[in-house]
Amino acid sequence: MDVITDEHEGDLIVDDGSEVDVQGTVAGSCEVRGGQLEVHGTVTGDVTVLAGSVTVAGTIAGDLVVSDGTVDVHGTIVGRLIDDGDNQITVHPGAHINGTEAPTIGA
Repeated sequence: MDVITDEHEGDLIVDDGSEVDVQGTVAGSCEVRGGQLEVHGTVTGDVTVLAGSVTVAGTIAGDLVVSDGTVDVHGTIVGRLIDDGDNQITVHPGAHINGTEAPTIGA
């Protein structure tokens, strides 16, 4: 697993078979194309899941858009959580989405 502990400038792409753990900051957006993304730190832009999985334990400052994948939310999504398909999404107690405490889903 690749770990980002400092600041990563620009957009981040997580390809098929890749595993990335953001413990620092991604100053940009993320696109997941079949890999696994864990956010324990901060992503300043949107996160788009075309295929793969995302665990949010930290903060996504933009929207989380899920086209095809699995999402596990423990932390904060400042923007919206957009489900563009039939995806497996779990929102745990205490998670915040779009400025409010989110209802628990699937947990």
